[in-house]
Amino acid sequence: MKKNMQLLSIKRVFFFLFIPLLVTSCSDDESDFTGGDNYITSFRLKQGEALLHTTIHGDSIKLVVPENFTFDGISAAITTSENATLSPSLSEVQAWNIKQTFTVTSYNGSKRTYTYVVEKRSVAHEGNVVLATQADLEAFAAQDINEVNGSLTIGEAEGEATVTSLAPLAKLRKVKYDLIINSTYGGTNLEGLENLESVGAIRINKGTGLEEVNLPQLKDIAQTLYVESSQSKIATINFPKLTNIGGSVTLGSLSTLETLSAPKVEKIWGALNLSSDRSLVELDLSSLKRVDGELNLSDISKITNVDGLKALEFIGGKFTLDNLSAVENLDGLKALSYVGGDFWMYRLPLITRLNGFSSLKEVRGTLTIYSVPFESFSDFSSLKRVPRLAIKNNDALKDVNISNLENLTSMEFEGIKNEATLTGKEIFPGYINVTTSNILIKGIKEVDRLRYYINIPDQDRTLDIEKVNGDFTLLVYGLTGSFNLPRLTEIGGKLDIQIQNKITLDLSALKKLGSLKAEGVNVDILALPVLETVKGDFNITTANYQSNMSDVQAPKLQSVGGMFALCGFSSYYSNKYITDLNGFSSLKSVGSIKIQHNMMLTSFKGIEGVISSLEAAQWKVSGNGYDPTYQDMENGLWDKP
Repeated sequence: MKKNMQLLSIKRVFFFLFIPLLVTSCSDDESDFTGGDNYITSFRLKQGEALLHTTIHGDSIKLVVPENFTFDGISAAITTSENATLSPSLSEVQAWNIKQTFTVTSYNGSKRTYTYVVEKRSVAHEGNVVLATQADLEAFAAQDINEVNGSLTIGEAEGEATVTSLAPLAKLRKVKYDLIINSTYGGTNLEGLENLESVGAIRINKGTGLEEVNLPQLKDIAQTLYVESSQSKIATINFPKLTNIGGSVTLGSLSTLETLSAPKVEKIWGALNLSSDRSLVELDLSSLKRVDGELNLSDISKITNVDGLKALEFIGGKFTLDNLSAVENLDGLKALSYVGGDFWMYRLPLITRLNGFSSLKEVRGTLTIYSVPFESFSDFSSLKRVPRLAIKNNDALKDVNISNLENLTSMEFEGIKNEATLTGKEIFPGYINVTTSNILIKGIKEVDRLRYYINIPDQDRTLDIEKVNGDFTLLVYGLTGSFNLPRLTEIGGKLDIQIQNKITLDLSALKKLGSLKAEGVNVDILALPVLETVKGDFNITTANYQSNMSDVQAPKLQSVGGMFALCGFSSYYSNKYITDLNGFSSLKSVGSIKIQHNMMLTSFKGIEGVISSLEAAQWKVSGNGYDPTYQDMENGLWDKP
């Protein structure tokens, strides 16, 4: 009994100790609910019995549906945190096809905003599609296809019009590969493709009835744009949102094309070829900065400017401007700084200034300017690098200053009738070719190779060239006075001379020659007063059908490494005036001798010093007033008995 009373007392103690714990525990449970939760815990949309695909990520709710989905009969169920409220309520939502915001307010008043958006995904057709007839097209359109993961061909390549309208294709957004419009499409426009945003390539073949190509939503052409010229009626090509062309653009011989507009295109990854589009008057590629391939604008007779290319900075390949007969200026190319290939300007009859190229710094190929009546090459004020330069058929040219060009190795001038001055640094490490042109050379003293062909009715011409490292070809036609090279001391290669009218030729400073070929040189006396050595042949035609020299004088010439030849052209065109060879009195060594067809030549004493350097087989003398044999020369029989 006593033990029981003790146990009871102990239990009472634990009971009273446990009561505060229970009170404390209950108090903690009540404090867990703070009323601060403000979440959407579940968001469901159903159409009939079908549950639509929605996701909650952070504060965003996304519904993903097909492109052609209709939102009729949508019901919603949204669950929020305990004791939280939703605004707007479901009964207040008018439409589920537009962006919505929902605010969840917790029990204690804190707010959280969710954004609901709809993402439409394309309904795609896998593979190529050929819509040969209108019935084919309408059956395809009935599938509500938004994307073709292949090529789309409209119409047959030949035959009568079998497709008359593209309107049923209005839901089409993308063609992965080629969009091909064939000749049996009879529509005049592309209405029905107005929502097309992306294509692999566009090809419009010959014979369509198209008058307008307008794709207002097109942003990207992954590869090429090609419109075949034959029988084209297209007047307008318009891509207002197009920004990128991944391949080349070819729009050639579109005789009816008046407008080409793609004002947002920034880059063409291939070539741009606009050729023989004779009706084109409006070109708007005003955002185009870069063409990675070649750019060709040719045979476009109505366009008056190139302002539609005002942003163009870079051309990766060849650049051609040809036969733009109405273009008045090239100011639209002031942003251009680089051409990666040849740059050809042909037949631009109204262009008198080239200051439209004030930003051009480098041309990687040949810069050719043909039949462009500009006056000064200085208009290329920023040009530093161009390896080759050619200027042809220009009666207006006044000056060409190449002093700032760093890598120029070749220049060609042809058909420059009026006097123009070529100015450069003292040493030009390249080739200058002047053909039928009136070019004065100033400042340049040394050149690697020189061809100078002058054909003007003038009295005299003087060149201040001092050294030619390689060949020098001199062709003089039209002059009636003199051609003077008073400072020329050395020619490392061949000197090839032809002179039509009888003039005087000044080579008074020439000391060293690689070789000499003087055919048809119409001078009375060919004087080389300080010439000392010729490494190769020394070959002078002393007479032909229009010339007959009276003497050749090279009194200081000591050696000729090759053949020494003084010959009339033939027995009929024999030299009639040369009587002796006293003009070669210092000559001691030659490779061989050939002296022929000089009917008055009777004394060989002037070259007696060469006999010791020769063998009999190297002595060829015939058709002269006296023809001594090798043995005669050894025996001192230099003069005709």
